[in-house]
Amino acid sequence: MKTASINDGQILQVGSDAFNAVALAKVPMSYGLWATTQPVDVKLVQGLQSVRVAVVPGQRGVAVHSFELKQKEKGSES
Repeated sequence: MKTASINDGQILQVGSDAFNAVALAKVPMSYGLWATTQPVDVKLVQGLQSVRVAVVPGQRGVAVHSFELKQKEKGSES
């Protein structure tokens, strides 16, 4: 995700409507400039579905510019 934050230690929850599990994406402190988060795994099923990006309660000062979905490479262990 491309995000901007003026606070350190911000976290976003990322998940799909097909599964109850969420991944936690750590938002880098970027002094309000756009920065890229580390990738997180989100389990998806074939077909139309929703991807949720939500703030963890108590978080503030985060802007989300965009996010990119990529298929996980075969043989990846993470």
